[in-house]
Amino acid sequence: MGGVGALLISGGLLAPGLATAAPGPGAAAIATPAHQAYVVFVNDTSGQKTYPETEEQRLAKIDTALQRWVVESDQLISSFTRVGSPQTMDVDCSLPDPHLTVFAASATLFPGVDFTGTSGNNLIAMGPQGCGGGHGTQGSAANGLSSGGKIYTANEPTYGTQTMLHELGHNFGLSHAHGSTCDESGACTTSDYGNLYAIMGATVFANNPQTPASLDSFERTRLGIAGACEVPAVALGAGQQTQTSTYDLFGRGTTDGTRGLRITTPPGQQYSIDWRNHTGRDAGAMYTQYRPPTTFGRFNAGVTVQRIEPDGASATMLTHPVDPADYSRGLVAAYTAGQTFTDAGVVIHVDALEAGTSATATAQVTVTVTDPAAPAGPAAPTQTGTVAIAGSSAVGATLTATPTDWTPGSCYRYQWFQDGVAVDGARSSTFVPPAGADGGRITVQVTGQQAGYQALAVTSPAVTVGGDTTAPRTTLDPGPADGSTDRTPTFSFSADEDATFQCSLDGGTPFPCTSPHTAPLLTPGQHTFTVRATDTAGNTEPSPATVTFTLGATTLTVSVGREEVVQGGEQAATGTGFQPGETVTGVMASDPVDLGAQIADASGTVAFTWTVTAGFDPGTHTVTLTGPQSGSAADGFTVLAAAPGPPTTGTEPVTGGVGTGPGASPVVDAGTSSGSRPSGGVLAVTGTEITGVLTGATALLLIGTAALVAVRRPTTEGPTR
Repeated sequence: MGGVGALLISGGLLAPGLATAAPGPGAAAIATPAHQAYVVFVNDTSGQKTYPETEEQRLAKIDTALQRWVVESDQLISSFTRVGSPQTMDVDCSLPDPHLTVFAASATLFPGVDFTGTSGNNLIAMGPQGCGGGHGTQGSAANGLSSGGKIYTANEPTYGTQTMLHELGHNFGLSHAHGSTCDESGACTTSDYGNLYAIMGATVFANNPQTPASLDSFERTRLGIAGACEVPAVALGAGQQTQTSTYDLFGRGTTDGTRGLRITTPPGQQYSIDWRNHTGRDAGAMYTQYRPPTTFGRFNAGVTVQRIEPDGASATMLTHPVDPADYSRGLVAAYTAGQTFTDAGVVIHVDALEAGTSATATAQVTVTVTDPAAPAGPAAPTQTGTVAIAGSSAVGATLTATPTDWTPGSCYRYQWFQDGVAVDGARSSTFVPPAGADGGRITVQVTGQQAGYQALAVTSPAVTVGGDTTAPRTTLDPGPADGSTDRTPTFSFSADEDATFQCSLDGGTPFPCTSPHTAPLLTPGQHTFTVRATDTAGNTEPSPATVTFTLGATTLTVSVGREEVVQGGEQAATGTGFQPGETVTGVMASDPVDLGAQIADASGTVAFTWTVTAGFDPGTHTVTLTGPQSGSAADGFTVLAAAPGPPTTGTEPVTGGVGTGPGASPVVDAGTSSGSRPSGGVLAVTGTEITGVLTGATALLLIGTAALVAVRRPTTEGPTR
């Protein structure tokens, strides 16, 4: 059978009393600083079972499995190391379930060690060859990679490592990976461990050791490892009846780019797809070694489709006939170039598969999701974004596509061109111009994609290979002095050749900019502004020009012109500390009165003047000045009631503004404070003030005296009729 010995079902039992993984599409990744492994070796008291490997070899296998989980977790498990020396215990391997005896003794073997919850502590128990199978406790999906637990395996030289990886997967909350086969009638059978690509499937043992394949997209999403663009979501947006998108998938065993898809159909069924191409961590996996017509030939290289089950905790690998017209030719799991998977609401077509096992090889897959019953809605919005090429354009140097200003959540496809012709296999974010490319013009096309949006393809400006390879240098002015209160500082910069610029503030995402550039409103404290130039040949300076500065806190002040103002008088207010050029508004309260707006001058000062109306309520009032950038400040003052006017006597007005007779009013000093204003706010009349209007005889003096009394009398008794 092509070197295959048998099929071992690994992970057949879960420890009693432990729940299965909770439903859900995926757990949030919990970064665990470290995991610990506590090792115990079982001695068979019946004398029937022995270890085919030395203790040193067994420990090496354990260490390999632990470090593989560090790699598979993308270092979310920062380390996974053995603690202390292995313990030993005696167990009768002729009895069933020897692992249960070991699990029950863990508290005695390792006092005080908690193997539950998010402890990160793992019991690794190993028995002699043939002493039981693989077993693991089922961890919580919510705890994911931070879970502790217990596993048991037998010492099997050719597949023991894979079994340990599988059982540790149970500790982290993963369920078994299923497989489904269907016959010509459409009747299907699901095998509990039937996905032999997956770590959580059955373990294959053979005459030659097996290396487990990498975690698939479903497992990585389940554990919270996969990023949004590693496994993009594919689904219809609101009001969409159909969407067709093409993706470039890198091999599942590689470490960069899009490596899978999670598709949701209108009926709600989800599928997870991967490209298995013998690459990277998949290089020594079972499917790389067996081909049709062997029993295991159904697990071929190609694009795999898994159906995610309704509980969200497990997935089933779907197979299809090699020849739909002749089921006797067998079934295969992976789809190859030109083949199509179809189900309600979805068509997955494999357009092309690149040959070889390069880490940059891709599978091109087109997915169409359709919901004919959906009501017609507006067209899906289109992505936005641009792309440029960074790096040296010399032959053998690395060019990098740098997408900017894209719709948040966008994932990218790349295609590099030389002189307008697509370069075969150049579909990653980097490209190295080959020998003989001197003088060629290199561009890159980036296609932004995400669920619910129309894809957008944009092409970068060209760079010439072997032309100008010298990066420009940017000169950046010093920026604001430390302690400056200018919260929207302006930066000036230039390059030593024609160039475009990318700016960044406080470590944020770089954005296209031109000189001079004015920053948005900044808070007091330290800030950093950087700018990097790219010349017309596509050379980008390796390090940006940088300026770091500290803005001081601004103090706003408002001062009124007078502490007290009589009704009908004028008031003024001056504000300082505002941003130069800022529009400052003024309000007088208690009953709000809009004082209008003034522009702060170069020193940040504004001035307001207004008349307190004759009917404004006496008492304490507040003037508040507000700038949208600087904030608000206020000052208060008192409004005094104006004194009543003089009586009407019919006499001629008195020289000096004081008079009697029709229409005469007291003279009010509306511009003096209480410290200099006569009591009552009415200009006092003295004897000397009226002497100048009295002339002649004594009779006139008596008339003048009467007039004086008439003027003064209202200040104490009020006007009379």
